[in-house]
Amino acid sequence: MALELIVNDGEALRQQLEPWRRIRSRSKGRSKADKESYCLRKYLLALHTRGAIGYPVKIRSSETPDFIVEYGASGLFGIEVTDATDPSDQREMTLAARSNEKMYFEGQFGGHGPFVGDRPEELWKGYLRGAITRKSKLRYCVPRVNLVIYCNSNAGAHVGAGVAAGLLRELVNLPELGRFADVSVIRNNSVYLDIGNSMKFIERIE
Repeated sequence: MALELIVNDGEALRQQLEPWRRIRSRSKGRSKADKESYCLRKYLLALHTRGAIGYPVKIRSSETPDFIVEYGASGLFGIEVTDATDPSDQREMTLAARSNEKMYFEGQFGGHGPFVGDRPEELWKGYLRGAITRKSKLRYCVPRVNLVIYCNSNAGAHVGAGVAAGLLRELVNLPELGRFADVSVIRNNSVYLDIGNSMKFIERIE
């Protein structure tokens, strides 16, 4: 379903994005659009928290990038949403959700794990690098694009917030970062804004 919102202030932004506060369960058929809308909400609220949105703002769904944001007299940028994950982990999470098992161990349904040493950190950083590189090769319909990466893997669950920030700083010299105006990362309820520049950690975007 196409999305189009016109928002005049932060309170209206929060209210209009409320339907995507929770992401649909995998057992109930989570779609790509469900994930994208969930990440859009987290990202825009993080930008609002930093005072980085100029109102009024118009938000509409698009294709490559996933969303277009228009603000002020002539401001415009795109938002492209992607995952930092491994397909085997995604299959495992879906199978686990559909199995009705209350608990399962990582690797039980074919995903990565169990983990030892610094393997989770190595995998997590590799997923991020892969996501940035993959999306940098696309042709976008607007010149300015912000990339939003949703961390959603078995390995990521073993990377603490402080360690994650350090690993993100190690990506600063990745050439493909220059393709985007901003690269931000969503982990659980937190957002690391603009990891390629003055990274800001926005905690607990509910």
